[in-house]
Amino acid sequence: MTATELVGRLSAGGGVDALLCGVGDAVTPDVIRAGGRRLKVISTTGVSTANIDTAAASAAGVVIASVPDVLTDTVADLVVGLVIAVARRFKEGIAAADAGRTSRRSLPGGGVGVDVHGATVGIIGFGAVGAAVARRLSGFDVSFVYTGPRKKVGGPAADVGARYVGLNHLLAVSDIVLPLCPVTDDTRGMFDWEAMERMKKTAVLVNGASAALMDVEAIYYAVKTGEIAGAGMCVPEGSGRDAWDTGSVPSAAPGGAARQKMLMQKLLGLPTVTVLPDMAGETVGCLEDMAAMAAGNLMAALRGKRLPHVGVGDGTDPPSG
Repeated sequence: MTATELVGRLSAGGGVDALLCGVGDAVTPDVIRAGGRRLKVISTTGVSTANIDTAAASAAGVVIASVPDVLTDTVADLVVGLVIAVARRFKEGIAAADAGRTSRRSLPGGGVGVDVHGATVGIIGFGAVGAAVARRLSGFDVSFVYTGPRKKVGGPAADVGARYVGLNHLLAVSDIVLPLCPVTDDTRGMFDWEAMERMKKTAVLVNGASAALMDVEAIYYAVKTGEIAGAGMCVPEGSGRDAWDTGSVPSAAPGGAARQKMLMQKLLGLPTVTVLPDMAGETVGCLEDMAAMAAGNLMAALRGKRLPHVGVGDGTDPPSG
């Protein structure tokens, strides 16, 4: 809901004791004020609290609760599926079959893709999702290299035999490149033309993190000219297409928004580029878990107990009284 819609509903009800919201609900200072003095907890079904004005909630003494790690395995499943789809050129094959062309000879290049088994997989950001993806791909007898702010000591990286390397080395040796890192000043738009040139021409790039890591113009020309073999983008919830980096064409520049839209359409039209919408967490099981965890947090806060599920930025102390 929009903030205006939430304010209207809360005001009409004379305030509430708790607010259970989704990631698309804008919980602004006005919404928090409309909740009234009884409001004790705001519990979201999302991993992030970006849709909640946490400063206003804290000032009002309201507990904030999210559901950490609920998406990890579900997102990892989708990333692995996208890896296989891009490497084995599912998009072209499905389009041909839908058009009644069932011979591989009707496909560009005969539908010849790249192997997943035996590949070198480069993971940028070996966090929870990176570890979950690695566990799944280890069944394909792949080898792993990874990079990030620091080397992991033991843990999931060691379990799959992943080697810590620099970014340039990772790009040069990997058959499958998986950005799974957060967006920072250092990583925004990191997959630019220079990064594309460092990759193997037979490599595929599958982004399982924010679209803001990608320079759309660079990826378009890299795939179009054969600098890389293909690309896949899984756009997580909350990262719309307007967040995609267009390199030298920022949307705020004169004509930038139109050029950005044009680049996106051209990229989506490439047969070896597969882009999925915001569906990373859209499974029955995951949605049920999100709702149950959010409800559990809400009830615990109302009863003055500690939150059973604590995320980054959550207020973990129950309200007094």
